[in-house]
Amino acid sequence: MDKMDELYVGGNWYIVGNDVKLQFGYIHGQSKDPLAPTSATGVVATGTAIKASTDGVRSQVQVNF
Repeated sequence: MDKMDELYVGGNWYIVGNDVKLQFGYIHGQSKDPLAPTSATGVVATGTAIKASTDGVRSQVQVNF
């Protein structure tokens, strides 16, 4: 898996200016291995797919003092 595409969409909520903020977002990633030996159906000889994907939610609270 040496190729990866990633999409991140998020936002910030500034609670006390830039001193206290909440960051949140959604992430989607997909990886693939174009060098894997494939058949005409796009799968490796063992029947395993040559790409994988994942979704997630990310959040962070930041406090500056």
